[in-house]
Order: sequence, then structure tokens, then C-alpha cells
Amino acid sequence: MSNTQLTRRAKFSERFRRISAGIALGAIAISIPIWLSACATTDNTYEVHKPILATFKFDTRKTAQACPVTLVRGEKYHISARVIAADPWMDGGSPASPLGVDGPLTPQQKADEASKRVRSERRFKLMGSIGNGPNRATFPVGYDTELTPDATGQLFLFVNDTPGDYFKNRGSAIIQVECITPE
Repeated sequence: MSNTQLTRRAKFSERFRRISAGIALGAIAISIPIWLSACATTDNTYEVHKPILATFKFDTRKTAQACPVTLVRGEKYHISARVIAADPWMDGGSPASPLGVDGPLTPQQKADEASKRVRSERRFKLMGSIGNGPNRATFPVGYDTELTPDATGQLFLFVNDTPGDYFKNRGSAIIQVECITPE
């Protein structure tokens, strides 16, 4: 058996073990891939068909929404956001989207620019982090992004707003997270 075949089998075994352990611990939620399938190829190796890891609703009023998915170090992911038409995004009275506030900032928003959570990104932009501790790295999501995390941990999402101002936010989106690491 070649090294490639052994590697593919080891990767499949590791993913299956993690999923099985999650089910045994009762951590199914909607983040456990329900339709994971493996197909034997003609040379007795396995191809793993990666599913969508999670689809869930995001609320702009939450300061850090814990998502029902754990991202694994070194795997590649695609995260996408689709605004729910019946619940458009608003930062106070300003229309917004996952890319941030649409149009010019109000005088109050301009005054708060220095205290928004990620100063280098647009106000109200959809952002993510792995973990929710003080030393977590953040990354922009917007409508969609691809990333390969440097650490394993739970995905958190938030809009880039001033701490303490989340009560005035409005809007939600459907978030989809999928693993796109090539086999």
C-alpha cells in the first residue's frame, strides 16, 4: 500500500473517529455532519465527501455569537452570510450589510470609530474569531470568506461595533460553514 493510500485512510479514520466521538458525547446539534459518506475507489482507498458543517441564524445584536461548529487547525473553510430579507441589517438608523454600514457614518458613529472592536475594519462588518478569549485573533467575513485556522476552536461571529452599542443593532443572516479542504 502506498503512502498516499495510508494517508487517505488515516485522514478518513481520524474524521470518522471525531464525528463518532461527538455523537457519543451527545454533541450532535446541527454541527455534526449527518451525511458524511465514504466511497471505496477501485484501488481500495477512500474518498470523503465533506458536508456543510453548519447552517444557522446569526443575530447582529449579539456581542459574540457562539456558532455550532468547531474549526480544526489546518483545515480550509468557506463561511458565507445571506441576509434575511424580512430582517434587514441596521446600525441604529443606518442601513448596513455584512460588508458594513452603507453610506456615510452619522456623527455619533464617527465619534465611536476609535472604540469599535476591530479598528482596521469597517463599522458593522461581519467578523469572526476562533474562541472568545482576550487573545483571540479576529478575521473579516463579510458576505463570504475562506480561511485556514492556525488553531482549533469554536467559531464566534459578531458585527464590528462599539462595545455597549449592540442593543441598537437590528438584523439577522443565515450563515453557512463548510469544510473545503481538498482530500
